[in-house]
Amino acid sequence: PTAMAPLKLARLSGRPDIADVLESAGAESPDLTSAEKLRSALMSADGAGAQAILDGHPDLRADAPVTRWMHMAAGAGRHAAVKTMIDLEFPVEVPGQDAPLHAAAYAGDMDMARLLIAAGADTTLRDPTHNGPPLGFAMFANQSEMVQFLLTQPMDIFAAAWVGKTDVLASLVADQPNLLNARFTTVRQNTEACPDDWKTPLAVAVTDGQTETAAWLLQAGADPTVTDPDGRSIRDIGLASDSPDIRALFGEQR
Repeated sequence: PTAMAPLKLARLSGRPDIADVLESAGAESPDLTSAEKLRSALMSADGAGAQAILDGHPDLRADAPVTRWMHMAAGAGRHAAVKTMIDLEFPVEVPGQDAPLHAAAYAGDMDMARLLIAAGADTTLRDPTHNGPPLGFAMFANQSEMVQFLLTQPMDIFAAAWVGKTDVLASLVADQPNLLNARFTTVRQNTEACPDDWKTPLAVAVTDGQTETAAWLLQAGADPTVTDPDGRSIRDIGLASDSPDIRALFGEQR
């Protein structure tokens, strides 16, 4: 694809300071579409300018990929830009798209995460590529403060099993008993098959060595006979575990 001219890139990135320098140096002012003008205004945190564009082109509210722009801004620490999009009532997440909260979690931006959560961002939502929640992104990026914060926020039963939050498991199962043996397909966004699709919360706990969590799930009635695609049951996997505690746990279940 053709490289974007620096001046246009500066405009779309919400950097009027850089754009002004380039223009003063003789760069030719780009012709922007209505959607590009909206992006420029939002990324510049120009709420009034963005509203004027929306007033003239109301179709942009539904058609422009604003949540994707918000994702970019969240990952880059552009707090004013994200707040402008929120103030203009654009959604903080769209099913099937990368969510801004995931970008903030990966970057370890606590203020951004709090801003998005206050605006309604779902801490249980999994991204469509890696099937991970914001907590997983923070853990992958070694963002310890963000991890500790997200551990206090709502999570789905698979995340709770993964990190050993038996208190969350108890609350979720009390509200929805069918979650005890739910499959991973119920929480992922990606429509393509995933290697973890067969897993239940118990399978997650066993494969991640969460002995206390596995014990709690078994006590609550989780089914250890569920099998993986190769025909191995959770009990089989537990008995073959590298963890002696996991092996002992399933030895007691036979």
